Amino acid sequence: PGFSDVFMLGGRAPVAGELFRNPRLAKTYRAIADGGRDAFYEGDIAYEIENYVRANGGYLGAEDLAAHRSEWVEPVSTNYRGYDIWELPPNGQGIAALQMLNILEAYDLASAGWGSPEYLHLLIEAKKLAFEDRAYYYADPTFADVPVAGLISKEYAHERRRLIDRSKASRELSYGDPAVLQQGDTVYLTVADQDGNMVSLIQSNYCGMGSGMTPGELGFVLQNRGELFSLEPTHPNVYAPGKRPFHTIIPAFVTRDGEPLMSFGVMGADMQPQGHVQVLVNHIDFG
Repeated sequence: PGFSDVFMLGGRAPVAGELFRNPRLAKTYRAIADGGRDAFYEGDIAYEIENYVRANGGYLGAEDLAAHRSEWVEPVSTNYRGYDIWELPPNGQGIAALQMLNILEAYDLASAGWGSPEYLHLLIEAKKLAFEDRAYYYADPTFADVPVAGLISKEYAHERRRLIDRSKASRELSYGDPAVLQQGDTVYLTVADQDGNMVSLIQSNYCGMGSGMTPGELGFVLQNRGELFSLEPTHPNVYAPGKRPFHTIIPAFVTRDGEPLMSFGVMGADMQPQGHVQVLVNHIDFG
């Protein structure tokens, strides 16, 4: 409900070259410009979202928006051939790229050749191993004890690498156990200024341009990343009140010898860790 009123002109999608206007969204932007974050999380916008969601059988309420707090988090890193690669920790999937790089580091990819069957085989097998861990371990760390340090350790990569057969593809793999080693629709944008400050930014409403749910007079679609929760009661990523789902959006940085080198990211949901690894291998291994 509301989607066609905002995004379809006379009941149809805009065509190439046609001017599209969204006065509802302009009104929302003005409210946020005037009232700041409180206009969205605690003002009329929050109540309009609540009224819309509740009228359509959902549970999101103004109190949920008011209780939300964004967080500064510490990025996690691994070193790949002298380059420090920085990713966001779970509840995202950034550490999958770090796991893949740790596994691939032992191989002479440059000699294998860019795009060669040998390189692609190793890349794909490393991704299979990392994604088994991704499916099992990655979740909101406020609700689950995610063994990040173990998962991105070189020792764990060494153990997982033993499962790769260089002559054939694996048919079935399982998640690993890093505890044995250690106790304890998307748009990407990057920009740098003349002083060397870099921003790595990614935003996504998720699949189908979001949920399609278009509240009242606000002019935007609600995202549907809650689709990535698990409904298995014992899974770390199980649906729960106040919990963030596992998600796929992972902006990243690279430093070398403690100095910024580049800001990077890719689009493409589950492909993103693979894409990060390919960008880095292309740059570092293949020049």
